[in-house]
Amino acid sequence: MKNIYLLISLFFTLICVAQGNYTVTSLSDDGSLGTLRYGIQNTTASTIDFDSGLTGTVTLTSNLPGITRNISIIGNGVNNLTMSGANSYNMFQVSGGAVLTISGITFTNNASSNGSIFRADNSNSSVIATSINVTGNSRSYAFYTNNSSIITISNSTFTSNSGTLFGSDYGSTPSNTSDTETDYSNRITVTGSTFSSNTGTIFSTERYVKIDNCIFSNNTSQIGSFRGVNRYQVLNSTFTNNTGWTLFSFSSWIGQNPSWGESTLGTNNTLFEGNTFTGNTGTIINPGGSYKYDNKTTIKNNVFTNNGTNWTGNPAVVSGNTLDNFITSVSHSSANSTITVVMNRPVFNTNSGSGALEVNDFQFSLSGGNATLGSSTPTSISASANTYILGINTIGTIYGTETITVNPALNSIYDASSNIAGSTQKNNTASLKFLDDDLDGVANYQDLCPNTQSGVVVEPANGCDDVTAPSIPTGFNVTIGTYKLTLNWNQNTDDTTGYLIYGGTDQNALSLITTISSKTTTSYSHNNLVANTTYYYKIIAKDLAGNQSLSSAIVSGSPQTPLIWDGPKITFEKTSGSDWTLEANQDFLTESVILTRKNTQGLFNIAKESGYNYLSPSDTEWAMGTTADFSNLYFSNWREAMQWCPPCQVNQDFVIHLITDDIYIDVKILSWVDSSGGGFSYERSSPNPYSPAILGDFNALSKTLYDGSFTITPPSSDSTGAFTYISSDTNVATISGSTVTIVGPGVTTITATQVADATHLTNSISADLTVNTVAVVTKNGEKTNSNSSYVNKNGALGTVSGVNANGESKVTKSN
Repeated sequence: MKNIYLLISLFFTLICVAQGNYTVTSLSDDGSLGTLRYGIQNTTASTIDFDSGLTGTVTLTSNLPGITRNISIIGNGVNNLTMSGANSYNMFQVSGGAVLTISGITFTNNASSNGSIFRADNSNSSVIATSINVTGNSRSYAFYTNNSSIITISNSTFTSNSGTLFGSDYGSTPSNTSDTETDYSNRITVTGSTFSSNTGTIFSTERYVKIDNCIFSNNTSQIGSFRGVNRYQVLNSTFTNNTGWTLFSFSSWIGQNPSWGESTLGTNNTLFEGNTFTGNTGTIINPGGSYKYDNKTTIKNNVFTNNGTNWTGNPAVVSGNTLDNFITSVSHSSANSTITVVMNRPVFNTNSGSGALEVNDFQFSLSGGNATLGSSTPTSISASANTYILGINTIGTIYGTETITVNPALNSIYDASSNIAGSTQKNNTASLKFLDDDLDGVANYQDLCPNTQSGVVVEPANGCDDVTAPSIPTGFNVTIGTYKLTLNWNQNTDDTTGYLIYGGTDQNALSLITTISSKTTTSYSHNNLVANTTYYYKIIAKDLAGNQSLSSAIVSGSPQTPLIWDGPKITFEKTSGSDWTLEANQDFLTESVILTRKNTQGLFNIAKESGYNYLSPSDTEWAMGTTADFSNLYFSNWREAMQWCPPCQVNQDFVIHLITDDIYIDVKILSWVDSSGGGFSYERSSPNPYSPAILGDFNALSKTLYDGSFTITPPSSDSTGAFTYISSDTNVATISGSTVTIVGPGVTTITATQVADATHLTNSISADLTVNTVAVVTKNGEKTNSNSSYVNKNGALGTVSGVNANGESKVTKSN
């Protein structure tokens, strides 16, 4: 009976396939009946769908068979069905003039090839996709059209992809710009789709691209790197908070071979129309950097708001756009009750390039302070070239903390190209100026001394002569460095204009070492000092009137000698093309710094970063020279130290400073492969082969709960390194510096660690601290082992002894 059922099932399956339908019932990729692979390779079905109850991921184990017949593949929804290329295998490769129609599938983990998700290849092959989801693809290119071929995608989403998504090349191109799509044999069209949070380039193409009614948000790289001489159209789409340096750039051979297309291609060969660009940080459109490309670019009827740069160059047509950059500056005159608005171009109140501006073309708004607006419309207007003087009616006393905002009224101000001044503008605010008859910087309504002579410094609160000293700077401290000490303090919040710093090796005879003329400066590095010598400092604040604060408390510190690796020289090499993720191709310096290089770009610290950036390698700084000339080294990031040319530094000496570890290493660059491959080598010093410091005389201690706190006696050592201390159980004791504070009874281990010096490595030693309780009696006769109000036999409180309930004397505090 079981065999009969299997035969019946197979019979109906074969009937469905013969009728042109095939249903996928398995997520496996083993090619068996019921799999997608089987339907493509072993049937002639024109429609492949998925069982409605089938959910999960089809993970490819090899490239899918190529599509060479017209076929429709219908997934059961992007939330139900995912296809993974396992980062290795191609999905749908269409050729031979076939048409693939596909929908309802999420695509992820693509392979690295030209078209690893969809490739349309020659002979007018095409892919028509709708309602797909593309996410988590890190390899280039996901979608690719080659020669005469088409990819059309609609109503789909593209999120969190780091590889380049779209690419294309080859195919015929008319020498005249055409609105007939079929005149372009290789084309990509994307409509009604959303692109968000992608970190890779989205379009890197050589042929026709049309983007229509799409949404792009929070993408961090380039949206369109358009090359070649084809038609590019970006239409009716929204671009918000994208952070790529340039969203759209162009390069082509227009005007070459010789002068191809320069006189025949239309001014709208590259067309941006009907789009909205908001909050994008970089340049939106770079037409190509040449008049030949600019002349083929049209930007019209778009809205640009709060972007970095809307476009560069001189596009052939810029018309009908709503722009936020009409205003150059805004300023206020309290004496004349006017607002001066400077426009950066000639402006008109009609879109035909004529008509003088009127008061109703502007709108005021006011925030902060005390004064209010009598009218949001200017009371008068006059013009001189691009400068407009607007009358303003304010009510109440102006405090100077009011902010006036000037905006064009809706659809009221135009330039000669019919671009519209948007109702939100840049450079359109100013602070209202208060009345100040004696010009001392204090408003009349606050000025208790209204006849101040010119040049006299006054108190900002009342306008009278400034005789009040600034506050003493707080938080003054010293950070110890190599042959230097860094002084830090908190910024004063009063009328301080700078600081005087005094220093020296005799705390009773400090001399002025620097004058700082900025209130906001809060640190100073005192360099080229003698190591292991104590220096003393104090700081004084000063104001514009010459008043000085009292001196801060004196602080001190001793510069240290550098920890320099001066052991045997070793050579590290990463050969070109080697796997930078393997430890063999990484130079392990410390747990904090491991140097390597990918196949391009510069060195980076794989212990703390995933790749190179302009500040790499992190946690390091570099200087040209050697540690033998330490005092003359200038440290900067690696890129600057290499003078932006690593190959130029072969056989040059450098010093690396490992910042967290505070170690200095001599390095000589031996080789650098500037092209792809990532090869490099250098010779460097290794750690000093000295032994750890010898530590001793750090013995176990016994204390009572009543001892409170005490100072640790450092271990004996043959090293000069500083000690730090930690407590293993902070419920028993805590440590700050070398002061131990007893918290509760029990046993904790105190570990003393001595940092390395020039001749010793770091080392540690530990000892137990036991905290005991003592039962005694308080003055009220209560038994206690924690109340400090215990009494001794003479009735005295909190002494070195107490009495218990039996009247026996007990030691409560150790020596």
